[in-house]
Amino acid sequence: MSKSLLYPIPLLIATLLAAHGLNKRSLSFSGAIAAFLVGYFHLACPLKFFGVSLIVFYLLGSRATKVKVKEKAKVEDGVGGGGERDAIQVRP
Repeated sequence: MSKSLLYPIPLLIATLLAAHGLNKRSLSFSGAIAAFLVGYFHLACPLKFFGVSLIVFYLLGSRATKVKVKEKAKVEDGVGGGGERDAIQVRP
């Protein structure tokens, strides 16, 4: 029996999370590609700790950016929102 080189569940999860970041405009195209690659390889690793911790970090980071947005805008004095993350900011 031949074994597939691609892992379908990690492929699906990494694709969905990268697409979600791209659609929310929190990732640039290069950032989405980097997020996909980092996510896929961490999720495809036999040690599930790496993939799970990456997803938890993503979800907590997404929630943390929404905390006290108005107060942060006052302190930052006109600086825009978080903006898109590119591949340099996504890589581990």
